[in-house]
Amino acid sequence: MDNMPNYFTYTSPDEKLYLFMFNGDIVSIDSDLNIKKFPFHSFAPFSGNPKIITYNKNVSIDNNTILINFKLNDEDKSYLAKLNFDKATPTMQIISSNTDEQILNVDDSKPEVYTRSYVNDKTIITVRDITTLKVIKTILLESDDPIYFVDNIE
Repeated sequence: MDNMPNYFTYTSPDEKLYLFMFNGDIVSIDSDLNIKKFPFHSFAPFSGNPKIITYNKNVSIDNNTILINFKLNDEDKSYLAKLNFDKATPTMQIISSNTDEQILNVDDSKPEVYTRSYVNDKTIITVRDITTLKVIKTILLESDDPIYFVDNIE
């Protein structure tokens, strides 16, 4: 491998390990140690060739799909995207209503995914439907304490 992987990885139900590289590429390693490399420009809806992509936390939203955060180069903006691995090459869909959301966790029993963002140093928790990724509700917290996990929005 000619590049360094980001901290977060993903392991699919078919036991493939996916490494997210700083150059944006995704590397898959199967249980027989076969390695495939997917260049960033082959699956991402961006033009040009970004130098550094910082992939952050991801959560599984179904058997072949994850929701992932990432940043391009040194931009202040982060992206929330859906990555699907059910075809020969991964596909990426940027979630259009992105407001620099950072993924917290998913609750399969609801089924919901929770993200956080900040406005004027206040935390906003966004609750999204796990299937459509549409916003169900947003909650502005009065406290400026960092939130890392949501287990019940009642």
